Amino acid sequence: MKEITLLILFVVVYGTVLSQVPVLELISEDSNNFREKILDVRIDGIDKSYIQLRNNTSSNGGFEPCLAGSSNFSGRSGLQIMGNVQRENDINDIPIITMTSFVDNGLGWENGGYSYAVNRHYLRIRGYDSNDGNRYLLEIDEEGDVGIGTNNPKSKLEVTDGDIFITDVNSGVIMKSNNNKCWRMTISNMGESQINEISCPN
Repeated sequence: MKEITLLILFVVVYGTVLSQVPVLELISEDSNNFREKILDVRIDGIDKSYIQLRNNTSSNGGFEPCLAGSSNFSGRSGLQIMGNVQRENDINDIPIITMTSFVDNGLGWENGGYSYAVNRHYLRIRGYDSNDGNRYLLEIDEEGDVGIGTNNPKSKLEVTDGDIFITDVNSGVIMKSNNNKCWRMTISNMGESQINEISCPN
């Protein structure tokens, strides 16, 4: 089982890197089944634990690609995304894991066919309950605004239904003035705001 899975992953990655042409294609017939499975990987004898590639829509002719994972073990994640680099390559600020979102205009990468989103948000992390629906935890919209507790942030950072807690008494909120100086606002033991000039972060 492990050897087959590793072989499939190697073939897909190796073929894609060399030729940019997929060497493995999985084609499923269209159906009206909600979350129809295209690929289902399980370990024999372990219930309710799997990795699935599936179509996450019930619309005939529609397709929403979904990678789903489930674990039946206490203290284990349902799905992990893991990346690593070798120690000798830890020499620059390139992220170990990158998530890229863009709009495909149909012209291809070489012809400038990719662009920033205008309406679509880039990222959403949410919880779900069958009775209460969605609980929005984190959202990044098309402008890069971040919402915590909301799916419609109205500033670079918006926190809904919660506080921002700064535990370090020497830390606070840093703001820059029009003369390019930076100021840190903290709170005294009497609850009074204190603003001091600091070196701007770099």
